[in-house]
Amino acid sequence: MFKLYYFKVIKHSYFKDLDLFFVNDDELDNDKVVTYEEYIKKDIPLSDDERVIGPYKTLIIGPNGTGKSQVLSVIIETFNILSALKSNPSLKFPSSIRFILKYFINNIEYHIDNREGVLQIFVQNQPTPIQDIELPVKVIGSAINLNDRFPIVRETNKYFTDRYEYLGVRSAPNSAYISVHIKKIIDSLSNSANKLGKLPNIRLLFEKLDLSPVINLSFSPGRRFVLKADNPNNIQNIIKSSKAFVGYFMSVITETRSKRLDERRLNKYEKLLNDPQTVDKAISFLQKVSNKFNQKYLYKIKLNYAIDFTKPETLQEFAADAEILKTLRELEIFSVNDIDIRKQKTNFSASKASSGEYHLLTSFLGIIAKIEDNSIILIDEPEISLHPNWQMQYLNVLDKVFENYNNCHFIIASHSHFLVSDLKGFNSAILTLFFDPATGLIKAKLLDNDTYGWTPENILYNIFNVASVSNHYFEMDLRNLVHLISENSDDYKRIKSYVDKFEFFERVPEDPLNIVINQAKGYLKEHGV
Repeated sequence: MFKLYYFKVIKHSYFKDLDLFFVNDDELDNDKVVTYEEYIKKDIPLSDDERVIGPYKTLIIGPNGTGKSQVLSVIIETFNILSALKSNPSLKFPSSIRFILKYFINNIEYHIDNREGVLQIFVQNQPTPIQDIELPVKVIGSAINLNDRFPIVRETNKYFTDRYEYLGVRSAPNSAYISVHIKKIIDSLSNSANKLGKLPNIRLLFEKLDLSPVINLSFSPGRRFVLKADNPNNIQNIIKSSKAFVGYFMSVITETRSKRLDERRLNKYEKLLNDPQTVDKAISFLQKVSNKFNQKYLYKIKLNYAIDFTKPETLQEFAADAEILKTLRELEIFSVNDIDIRKQKTNFSASKASSGEYHLLTSFLGIIAKIEDNSIILIDEPEISLHPNWQMQYLNVLDKVFENYNNCHFIIASHSHFLVSDLKGFNSAILTLFFDPATGLIKAKLLDNDTYGWTPENILYNIFNVASVSNHYFEMDLRNLVHLISENSDDYKRIKSYVDKFEFFERVPEDPLNIVINQAKGYLKEHGV
């Protein structure tokens, strides 16, 4: 079981120094995990086979500007670089990243110290070379925000590893395309199709979204698919032999490269064409479906797959072709045409689904495809475009969909009080980021609250430090503070706790709350506190 316990950011350009704890100390013991029902009862002895429904979750909250998304980003970047160094110890950690890191895998403690720019690694307090340490099997960054801060690490980057998976909507640091995202969904389905053990998770996801567990995929001819019979490079001619197939693409590469265009695309072509097995598989598949090419117009040519997640044989059929379909897409012989989903017996394009349905479906499918045991999954603002009803169920759905991965750690940055009220008080933690009024710096604190089932106004006031005129909890605390002062109470600790709480609220100079705070401070000072 993987758990990220502690991460200290040092000399960071935004945070300066920041201590972050992600797990409650009493939940570090991975040997005793229970169901929520047993947790509530508490008096029932644990048996060996009892388990938590769902993975460990840390919810990061805090006002805008406190850097929730940046926390996720620096965690991803650190683990990705550690993975690159494990594979190639001659690499150096970038001097801009200084940190102290502590995590657990199967109850073994890993402590990595890079505060001075010299990597020191300890396993169970014993110095250990980086080649011998265990890291999370997958580091997954999931976001539906066009402005997410997750790194995009290309294969040309010296720190590239296949341990990190970016599941955002951006296709480059500053751009995002729905068509690219649709392709990512196809890749997710392709990967999941080859892992039939994940079938129940996918079915449950569709069920929770009130969608039929059926997806229709269609592929249409791409830019390298030539249909015209009078063209020597038509599809029927180039699939006659590997020589004709490779020759066609080499002529495309030579002509395009002479115009200094599409170098990345050409490099991808060359990589695929240099593998004889890949070429043979592509030709064999195209010959198998060549009867579909007897059309006059390109738009009439389609490769269709109907995947019914209640019928494993349909998934197996797609799984058999998934790898070669990806190759044909990369060679641009075929492209993704559309994805149809079904709701109440009506088929419609996934791109025309409500933004909430689309985001939940695509983000969870992506994670299902990439997740492995002992992974860390970082999710940025999943509540975007979600109706409050779905926000209230988000963590419950996550627990059920990923119930087989209770050895993973999900870290979720959010502004949603609905997610807070859906967070069960075991197997989870709430980490709040805030501006320290004394220093003006960002600080972090692990909250000791079981917020499951709390009312919105309770969460807004006690967790997000948001007070409104009508907020019952704010009014109650204000009355208590005034009463303590008026009665000349010597409970100075309680008075100070109210002052500290009120000082975290955003206030304008004319806010009457300032008068109460100043009076309370004066009272404490008068009594030497």
